[in-house]
Amino acid sequence: MPKERQRPKILKSVTYKSQTDHGALYVTITYKTRQKPFEVFVALGYADPCTKAWIEALSRSISVGLRYGVPPVVYVQQLYGIACVPVPDSHYGGFIKSPADAIAQVLQEFISGGSDGNIDLYGNQTERPATG
Repeated sequence: MPKERQRPKILKSVTYKSQTDHGALYVTITYKTRQKPFEVFVALGYADPCTKAWIEALSRSISVGLRYGVPPVVYVQQLYGIACVPVPDSHYGGFIKSPADAIAQVLQEFISGGSDGNIDLYGNQTERPATG
């Protein structure tokens, strides 16, 4: 069984804001380096309690996986494109299809170092993140 990375006392973090059909979604990623995010915390604006609960469960699951060494691109590949009600994405010009899709897009942007020089869902260099 893989060994869990112990949480350092202090980690850097970055928070992204995305607009979803459920309101504003804030994704905070803690990390030591961009290639190794440590945790993901997600807060959703004006959603019902059940939706907020599954978002919290998803973010906890991602965090556990990251601590056990699951590459973040695995989460991008699995969550990218999950749809409920698409919302136009003013940042990239595509759509944010659901809170899960927004998390995938944020993780992709984070691990690829932002909007200059990105890596697509399969590790290939692209001009900007792939949107659907």
